[in-house]
Formats: sequence, structure tokens, C-alpha cells
Amino acid sequence: SIKKAAGLLSKVITSLVVGMLFFLVIICVSIGLALLIGQWLGNNYYGFFIIAAIYLITGLVLYANKTKLIKTPISDSLIKDLIN
Repeated sequence: SIKKAAGLLSKVITSLVVGMLFFLVIICVSIGLALLIGQWLGNNYYGFFIIAAIYLITGLVLYANKTKLIKTPISDSLIKDLIN
């Protein structure tokens, strides 16, 4: 029981650290792409608006399918870790 809880806690902490690093990479890539697109279009803010629109659309799709894409896989993973 304690072993399962420790394993689950270590998985959660590892996932958080990896998630934070992934978030930093996404931020850097987003800024770079926004500046590149802005340079192509002649104004930097155009690039930032386009990247923001991409994130908005992605967020809306994820929100519309949150149960299937986010909630169910995470719940299944946690339950599987607790059972095994």
C-alpha cells in the first residue's frame, strides 16, 4: 500500500517536472514562430496573433473533447497504477 502510494507520487512528480520542461520548450518555440511569421508578414504582432489563434483553436478542441482526450486517459492511468 505504501509502496503503491510512493510509486504513484513519484510518477506524479516526474510528470509535473517533464510537463514544466515541455511547457518551457513550447513557450520558446511559440515566440520563435511568432517572430518568424511576423517577419514574413511585415509586423511582429501578426505572428503573435496567428500563434494565439492556433492556441485558441487547440484549446477549444481540447475543451470540447476533454473527457475523451484528457479525463479518461488520466483516470485510467491512475487507476491502473493503484491496482498494479
